[in-house]
Amino acid sequence: MSKKIFLILIWLSAVAFYMYTRMINTSLSAFSIPLINQYGFSSIDIAFAISIYSIAMLIMKIPVGVIVDRYGIDIPVMIAMTVVLVGTTIFAFPINSAILLTSRFIIGIGTAFAMMSAYRLTSIILSKRLFAVATGFIYFFGSLAVSISGAPLNYAVKQYNYTYIVLTLAGIMLVILMLYSISRFKYGRIPRSDDIKSFSDYFAGIKDIFKDRQIIFTILYASLFTCVFFNTIGYWGNTILLNTKLDSQQAGLIGNSIASLASGIASIVVGLIIATQFLKRSHIFIFTSLASISVIMIFYTNISNIYILSLAALFFGIGFGFTGIVFDTANKRKQSYLVSILSLLFLVEYILNSIINPLAAYIQKTLVDYDFATFLSYKIAYGLFLGLLIIANILSFYIKPQKI
Repeated sequence: MSKKIFLILIWLSAVAFYMYTRMINTSLSAFSIPLINQYGFSSIDIAFAISIYSIAMLIMKIPVGVIVDRYGIDIPVMIAMTVVLVGTTIFAFPINSAILLTSRFIIGIGTAFAMMSAYRLTSIILSKRLFAVATGFIYFFGSLAVSISGAPLNYAVKQYNYTYIVLTLAGIMLVILMLYSISRFKYGRIPRSDDIKSFSDYFAGIKDIFKDRQIIFTILYASLFTCVFFNTIGYWGNTILLNTKLDSQQAGLIGNSIASLASGIASIVVGLIIATQFLKRSHIFIFTSLASISVIMIFYTNISNIYILSLAALFFGIGFGFTGIVFDTANKRKQSYLVSILSLLFLVEYILNSIINPLAAYIQKTLVDYDFATFLSYKIAYGLFLGLLIIANILSFYIKPQKI
């Protein structure tokens, strides 16, 4: 086999790793059902499991940015895949809160490499214009994986044992690790950019970012929307709908699968529009506004018609697809910007995640303790996320698509 084939296999396994981490990240949406009903965990335990994952990602973001650019994705990603495999295996046996939190923390440490590696490898291999299209497809595959943690996984946890399901996922991770390792050793050293050779180089990129208002607006917009989107499809959307107006599979369909698939398809379309340089500021603002309206329809009205809710979830996902503008904005600056911008983007997102999930869970539980109806307590707690989405909506008006 030619070396090009092995490079393609390396890229595919890196994308598969990203897909896996996206799915395992949002899997608590469905796994919260057996974790609460069979293992006796509370909603606050689940929120802290989400938060500890975000804290692990937060801790690793800057080191990952430097490691990936200085040493390439070669061995670091192989180690990261192994870490995620170990974490997933531990996650299959949540005998107490400490084990649950430890497993999610370990998974988060390894997961920190997934997206950065997939996008970094793509940026090195492809031209700036093709990068927008390729990242659209990468995100689509990630969204496809996320959709599995919606209705399909909700169905699976009702039919099969929790431990069996998670160990099956660990088996999939093992296959990805083997494919990557074999392809890497057959191909040899993977290309790297060598733009960042030290922490000083990395922070020089960060310093330049703060002089660029357009990048700051774009990072804040994408960070806020990403926090809202993945927390909604990862746990809160499914949970709110289950406690208000839908059954398990319908909740997973609306709260996760449709929105995630729509965002993936939209990311491809947005990538093509960016590549042809037809994307306008008005497109971003209009679709972000539609996403905000859709969230209000889904969670704050009495509408229970599955078709209307599906349409709203569709627009929520399409709106999120436009956050791909941040990758294009980053890639059209110096290559050293790409790692710095992505690190800063995820840094903001995971700071928000580590704070807002426990806070929302605490608010919801406190309201129930004060005799608020369960459905009302969830709606009030989710208001934290709705507020972030509205801020992102305002910021979207100031984002200007970049030209080559």
